[in-house]
Amino acid sequence: MTRDTDTSLRIGLSSGAERALREASALMSSGREREALAVLHVATQCKETSACAHNKAGICYARLGDLGRARREFEAAIAGDHDSVDAYLNLGSVQLDMGDVESAVTTYGKAIQIEPGNVAARYNLMSTIREKPVDSCLDTQSTRVQCSRAVWKQQDSFRSLVVSRFLLFLVIAAAAVSVIVLQRR
Repeated sequence: MTRDTDTSLRIGLSSGAERALREASALMSSGREREALAVLHVATQCKETSACAHNKAGICYARLGDLGRARREFEAAIAGDHDSVDAYLNLGSVQLDMGDVESAVTTYGKAIQIEPGNVAARYNLMSTIREKPVDSCLDTQSTRVQCSRAVWKQQDSFRSLVVSRFLLFLVIAAAAVSVIVLQRR
């Protein structure tokens, strides 16, 4: 799962831009990125939703293998919201996919500066420093596109794993609290 928190949706906007973001999210969930991009154009025009819309558009382009456009969208998202950790993480991933390891390290570092406890940012930074996964994607354009798609899917799996482990931790903690409460009665 790529980083996409829909912060603009949580502040209660009731505009066509909000509807566009919701529709784009639904299209993206069903793998219809090209259609989502057309819808996201509306949301990028609204100041309140622009950063979120650019982040979503970047995700769409990355999934489609157009890393140059993805990079530009993530940069636009950051320009609209300098504190968007999601946009920094996504930009770093695209930079890494493009073979720009130094920029990816810098970008992940900026995400950590904004949110020091962000597990994904720390993991991405450490794994980028340890190895260069883009080395396996050097031959042809089609190979780079296939590798890019595989990397995005792998990140989706990792983020899903982190979320599921966190939820498991919460369940265990709740059970432990329940046991303590019952023992005190």
